[in-house]
Amino acid sequence: MNVGVARGSSALAELSGALDALNEETSAPIMARRPWLETWVSCYPDHEPWTIYVEGPRGLEAAALLARRRRRGVLEIVRMGHGATDHARLPSRDQRSARILAEAISLALEATRGPWRLFLGQLPVGDPVTKEIVATLPTAALVPSDGSPTVRLEQGGSIDEFLSRKMRSNLRTRMNRLQREGLSEEFSRGSAEPQRLRRCCRRRSGCGGRGMPSSDGAASSMIPGICRSGAWCWWNSPSGEKSS
Repeated sequence: MNVGVARGSSALAELSGALDALNEETSAPIMARRPWLETWVSCYPDHEPWTIYVEGPRGLEAAALLARRRRRGVLEIVRMGHGATDHARLPSRDQRSARILAEAISLALEATRGPWRLFLGQLPVGDPVTKEIVATLPTAALVPSDGSPTVRLEQGGSIDEFLSRKMRSNLRTRMNRLQREGLSEEFSRGSAEPQRLRRCCRRRSGCGGRGMPSSDGAASSMIPGICRSGAWCWWNSPSGEKSS
C-alpha cells in the first residue's frame, strides 16, 4: 500500500470521487463527508487542510482528513469539521489499512518541526484508527466525551416507529383537520428547505446553542454555507443517520 499527503484548499478535491466511494462503503455520516467538510474549510480559512491517506489495489483504503494552524507557537492539528460537527470519522476499509494510516499519521507528526498538539474529537467508540494512534504515540490518550444522539432510519420501517406518541397524536390531529377542510398535504425536498434554514439562521443571528451569544464567526457561518452547498440533504446519506 502507498501513503500520500495532500495539503491546502485542494486537499479534498484531489481525492474527490475516491473519498466519496470510501465514505459510502464505510457508511460515514453526512457530517463526515466531502460536501460538509468543504463548507467547513471555506468557513475556517485559518486552518490549512492536511490529508493523510492510504491507497491500495481497491483504490483509497483509508484517510485522515485533518487541518492545522499555528497558534501561540504551537501547531494545532484537528480533524476537518472540528468544533462545528457532531460526528466524525477516520474512514478505513479494514484493520490493516487503519494500522497503516495510524503509522503514517505518527510519522508525519514526528517529522513536524516545533511543538504540536493533535486533537481528534467526536469519533465513535472503538474507532480502529484511533486505537492504533494511541498504541503508536506514547503521549496519546483516549478520553470519553459526551455523545451526540442520533436517529437511525432503516429501510422498510414506518416513520411512526421514530416518532413519539405525542408527535403522532399531533400529526393525526392536523391531518384530520386538512381532510375536514378539503385540503391535501404535499411534501417537497426542493429549495424551500434551505430557504427555511436561512430564515432560521437570520432569526438566531449572533447566537449559538442554548441562546448564548456566539463569538465564533466561522461557526455561525456554517449553516448558511451548508444551505448553499446542498450538504444539508442528510437523507441522501446511505448511513441513514441524522444528528439530533
